[in-house]
Amino acid sequence: MTAPSKNPGYPYLILLFIALINCTTEKAQEAPETNFQISIVDSIQIEYLGMLGLMDVDPENERILMYDMQQGLILLTDFKGNKLMEMKKQGDVKDSYGYFLWAAATFTQKGSFMLLSQNGLFEFDLDGELVRNVRHSTDPLPGISGKGTADKEMHFHNGKVYLTGISRNQYTKIEPEYYDHFELMARFDPEDGQLHRFMGLEENSVFKNGMAHEMIEMYPTFTISDDHLYVVVGTEPTLYKYEAEEPYSLVTSAKIPYPEFHASKGLPHDKVDVKAITTDQSAGRALNLKSFKDNLVLSYHTGYTPSDREAYYQAKNPDSYREFSQSISGKYHPQFLLMDKSAQLLANWEMPETLDPRQFLARGSHLWFLGRFNQEVEEDVVKVYKVDIVPVEG
Repeated sequence: MTAPSKNPGYPYLILLFIALINCTTEKAQEAPETNFQISIVDSIQIEYLGMLGLMDVDPENERILMYDMQQGLILLTDFKGNKLMEMKKQGDVKDSYGYFLWAAATFTQKGSFMLLSQNGLFEFDLDGELVRNVRHSTDPLPGISGKGTADKEMHFHNGKVYLTGISRNQYTKIEPEYYDHFELMARFDPEDGQLHRFMGLEENSVFKNGMAHEMIEMYPTFTISDDHLYVVVGTEPTLYKYEAEEPYSLVTSAKIPYPEFHASKGLPHDKVDVKAITTDQSAGRALNLKSFKDNLVLSYHTGYTPSDREAYYQAKNPDSYREFSQSISGKYHPQFLLMDKSAQLLANWEMPETLDPRQFLARGSHLWFLGRFNQEVEEDVVKVYKVDIVPVEG
């Protein structure tokens, strides 16, 4: 049996001892006396009826790329919120990039933007005209699972494109081989169209503990800085540092200094459906990692306390799940952590309510956040916030 999914109509009964086995509470270290603060410097308001995702920001030229997943529309605006270009090229058109982006589109230094999909790498000018298309030459093309919101950043390093590259393999999640062959990253070469998946789970990873883990629990977030890949793998409270060149050797690993974190340890094999893909909302997990001003910033969910995790697993029907959801309403908030690159804690905050913890970028000397959407009322305005982290004076 599997844990409840996001849909409250599908909670499942799991025995108390299973819940306790799977719940661990990490108290890495207490946050230091805060010497930094989050400062919202400015906001940009874009009139738009619908939900937009943040793809990229170009501070120098004051441009923003947004994405409407429902319409498959890429929107270009300026910093005053004026719409400069709308582009829909998912269908049967000559320069179509297909129906599923593997990552967010990214501005180039040439006054254009690039995106990567199952059809290859596409470069468009700011009028939406195709500049270049590099088709995939890898045969067969490796599978890559992603998010339709196209909110995961792709990184360019030494002429290659790096992105998250998880996917199912030929084994099931109750077989050790599934985790031995699981790969986290992908690299695309614009010169020859070759796509290569790489970076497996480390031997001491929590995901190799003999339990069954869902793919979403292993979804990585990463950034590239100083010729190194910094990677956090979902619910695993570890910061991995790798060389950013083949063979991508592990340099160091360090415990992430979460002030509080409730990680998932997986489920016994007889409690999972190997054909189902479910989520464990009670598990803490990393959401977005960025390099910023010689440090790292990481947004995350703490996960539920043991007692709340027990109640979550015992929800037997939609009514009991609804009752549980009401009981924890307002209790858990996304967190935002500042650490140095050796994983020493510098500060930790509750994420401001105006900022989306999943969608933000480090561009120029600032962070750029998508404004958090109102879940109750559809708004006709989307906001992007310019944010800084500054020392506290005195």
